[in-house]
Amino acid sequence: MKGAFCLPAGGFYFGEGGAKMKVGIIGAGLVGSAMALKLYRRQGYELKIIASRSVAKAEALAARVGAVAGTSREVVKTCELVLIATPDRVIEPLVSQLAADCYEGQVLAHFSGSLAAEIMAPVRLRGAQCLSLHPLQAFASLETAVAALDGTHFTVEGDRTELGCQLVKDLGGIPHRLDPERKVLYHAAACFASNYLVVLAAVATDLLERSGFGAEDGLAALLPLMRGTLANLETVGLPQALTGPIARGETAVVGAQAHNMPPEYLPLYRQLGSLAVALAAAKKTIGEAEKTKLLELLQSKAEGES
Repeated sequence: MKGAFCLPAGGFYFGEGGAKMKVGIIGAGLVGSAMALKLYRRQGYELKIIASRSVAKAEALAARVGAVAGTSREVVKTCELVLIATPDRVIEPLVSQLAADCYEGQVLAHFSGSLAAEIMAPVRLRGAQCLSLHPLQAFASLETAVAALDGTHFTVEGDRTELGCQLVKDLGGIPHRLDPERKVLYHAAACFASNYLVVLAAVATDLLERSGFGAEDGLAALLPLMRGTLANLETVGLPQALTGPIARGETAVVGAQAHNMPPEYLPLYRQLGSLAVALAAAKKTIGEAEKTKLLELLQSKAEGES
């Protein structure tokens, strides 16, 4: 059997005879590059081949981690652990093309937050196994991504979750086993916390500009407030981090904001405000009477509003 795995005392996975585990990476973007650099700086992993649609990117990354650039097929034929760091839409067709070159005991892992490991099921016909690892992190640049992996929470699901959890720990992360049937909700949570935070910043910036702030000043003015809110979330948690007029039960302020809200933002303001009322009630800073008044105010549509 080619590429059997064991877990030695040091916590690293090795192949037969105690040899270092041979790792190949398909995809030399931010995620693939961050994983490669992190593993290269850890003992116990031997990076062999880097493949990418961009040969130049593959060669540049390979030079940094002591590997060689090659094709995706060469990665699968050579490496015991294949890390697939491509866009989500590429994973299924790519694995279908490469499945015939897989072998017994081999492990293929992708980093998609929305797709389950099951998307790579064809490799099982050759005796290989599937894993999915997803870092709950937003990567903006390579060096910050490498540094951010320490302490990042990962989800792990698939055939070899014990291997996946160990790999996450070796990357400096914190693993969480996940039910693949609930992965869509997990990914939606990540979108709310990261992607939609950017959307909310864009809305708030636009409102500041409409209030008279210069186009260059809006986001700069909001960032300290947003950092302060994140710090509050870290120190006091939910729902205690909620502040503002709804947390204080100030119906007159909320009514004025709703009355003056640009039409395109009013449904969002109403929906988020209603959710904020529930948090304020949980925080116990408003009573039932204030909760009812706020909800009536937020949920009642103005005359002429569709």
